[in-house]
Amino acid sequence: MEQRLELEDVKCNFCGSDKHQKLFSKQGSLSAHMFQIVACADCGLVFVNPRLTTQQVADLYQQAYFQGDGFDGSVHYEQSIASEAESNDAERALSRISSLYPATAKILEIGPGMGGFMQLAKNRGYAVQGLELSDYAAKQLQARGLDVLQGSLPTSALAAQSFDVIVAVEVIEHVTDPMTFFKEVNRLLKPGGLFYYETGNVACENAKTLGADWDYIMPEGHLYYFSPQIMGEYLAASGFAVAYPNWSPPQRTAFRLLRAMGLTDNGEVLPQGWRGKISRKLLFVWDKMTGANDAFPIGIKR
Repeated sequence: MEQRLELEDVKCNFCGSDKHQKLFSKQGSLSAHMFQIVACADCGLVFVNPRLTTQQVADLYQQAYFQGDGFDGSVHYEQSIASEAESNDAERALSRISSLYPATAKILEIGPGMGGFMQLAKNRGYAVQGLELSDYAAKQLQARGLDVLQGSLPTSALAAQSFDVIVAVEVIEHVTDPMTFFKEVNRLLKPGGLFYYETGNVACENAKTLGADWDYIMPEGHLYYFSPQIMGEYLAASGFAVAYPNWSPPQRTAFRLLRAMGLTDNGEVLPQGWRGKISRKLLFVWDKMTGANDAFPIGIKR
């Protein structure tokens, strides 16, 4: 980034606290600036502070970013359109979604990037629409015949309760205001709708062992780093029922135990109130004990 950096201090996006502990510093990939990665002293959310302003964050996602010259050098539009890695990622996401929702479901993908998931879902018969921040990427996707709007959340361009499924793969960490993002996703989903996302897990062994050298730490554009525990809290606070699908064998065992203790009684959906809070804490401990702490919860619109 050639322009002068404009930085802003932010409070914790989840609980609003201005108290935090510095974890480490890491130099940006587009400048020599050393960014601080901190953890909220009250809720534990990990984030960059100070960080680039909202406008400078938006400016990151121009044509250069999608041609491998941005803060994440692994992103390259032309090379990634038909890449095996993207195809596998899209297949995994769609197989999980299709196990819960039939091809009659209407899907919105936020941040479709290279368009691999949208193309696959379209080929499988889903009605799929995209919302893409980057004007460059949106035009590339539109040229391929995909239904993509240029913009970001929150947006007035999409009506409430319009979608059965909303997908955000490797998007949430880029968002400047995750709580508003989650609440807007909730607004756009139909009752019973699914919020499916993927993001890096700051509670994983690589993150804990490598610290600043964890390859997911990209402080210009990756602004927040989530654990399954804090993600469950976000989903609950923004109006979702918190669910742990049967994608992980240790999770299936965990839910059998929770049901035996009377802490949940509806499949993999956690209850509201004190039982839900206790269940989330116990699942977090279980994940650490079993090594299954890559199992993020999903959100179901109440």
